[in-house]
Amino acid sequence: MVLEETTRIEAPRERVFGFFQQMDERRYLDWHPDHIAFRWVGGEEAAEGNVFYLEERIRGKVNKQEMRYKREG
Repeated sequence: MVLEETTRIEAPRERVFGFFQQMDERRYLDWHPDHIAFRWVGGEEAAEGNVFYLEERIRGKVNKQEMRYKREG
């Protein structure tokens, strides 16, 4: 099964990607108290095709995800 989610952020593209360009485990854990783990799997920056893995707690359960950066339509 493939689940796809889109999030729209009302901010300049450079600001949004700048935040993710500098993502590492420390920044991810500081971002929200329910964040558990973050690591780059393919590539190490917010660029199309690069993949990252994360874990976060949602409603008391650990959610594990692998995500790929993708250019919008």
